[in-house]
Amino acid sequence: SAVNLPFRNAKKRITDLCEVFGIEYRRGSAIQHAFSGLKRPGQITTIFVNTYAAAPHRTFEIETIDFILSCLRDATNGSIRLILNAQSREALQAVTLLAAQAFESVEILVRPTLVELFAKISVCDLVITPDTGTAHVAALFDVPQVTFYADRTYNPIVWHPGSEQVEIILPKTEGNVNNFDPKDLASALQRLTLSQLR
Repeated sequence: SAVNLPFRNAKKRITDLCEVFGIEYRRGSAIQHAFSGLKRPGQITTIFVNTYAAAPHRTFEIETIDFILSCLRDATNGSIRLILNAQSREALQAVTLLAAQAFESVEILVRPTLVELFAKISVCDLVITPDTGTAHVAALFDVPQVTFYADRTYNPIVWHPGSEQVEIILPKTEGNVNNFDPKDLASALQRLTLSQLR
C-alpha cells in the first residue's frame, strides 16, 4: 500500500542536509537566497520545459513536446519567455523549430550544469517536466510544476516532488510518459491558473 512506500523526494533530502549542517532553510531563506535577485519585478512570465529524463520511457517524444508547446501557446498567446532543456543537439534542432516562431522569447539549454539548472528554474513561473530531478529542483524553489510520470503507482508516490504546487500527469497505461490523456495537461494548466499569467 502507499502508506508503506518510502518517500524520497529531493526537496526533503536537501532540507534535511541543511538541518544537519546548521543552515537555515525556509521559504525565502537559505538555498533560495543563493539565487535571489535573479528575477526582476514585472519580468515577462517564464516557463521552463524540460524534455528528458535518464530513461527513454521517461523522455518526451517530439510529438509530446509539440503538444505541450501548443498548449502553452494557446494559453498565453505566445507572450511568454520559454526555456527549453534538450538532451542532445538533434533534439535541440527539432525543439528549436517547434518553438522559434510561437513565443516571444526562446532560450535553449543542452545539458546544463546543476548550478545553471538551479539558476534558471529559480526565476521561472512554471516548470513542465517528466519525472526527474528537474521536478525536485522546482519544488525546492516553490515553482509551480506539471510533472509527467511513466507509471501510475510507485513513482508518483515514492518520488513525488513534495510540493503543494504540483500537478501530476499519469499515463493512460503503465510504461511511458508520452502515453497520457491530452485533457489531463489542459486541466493541469488551468488549475495552475496559467491563463492568468498572460
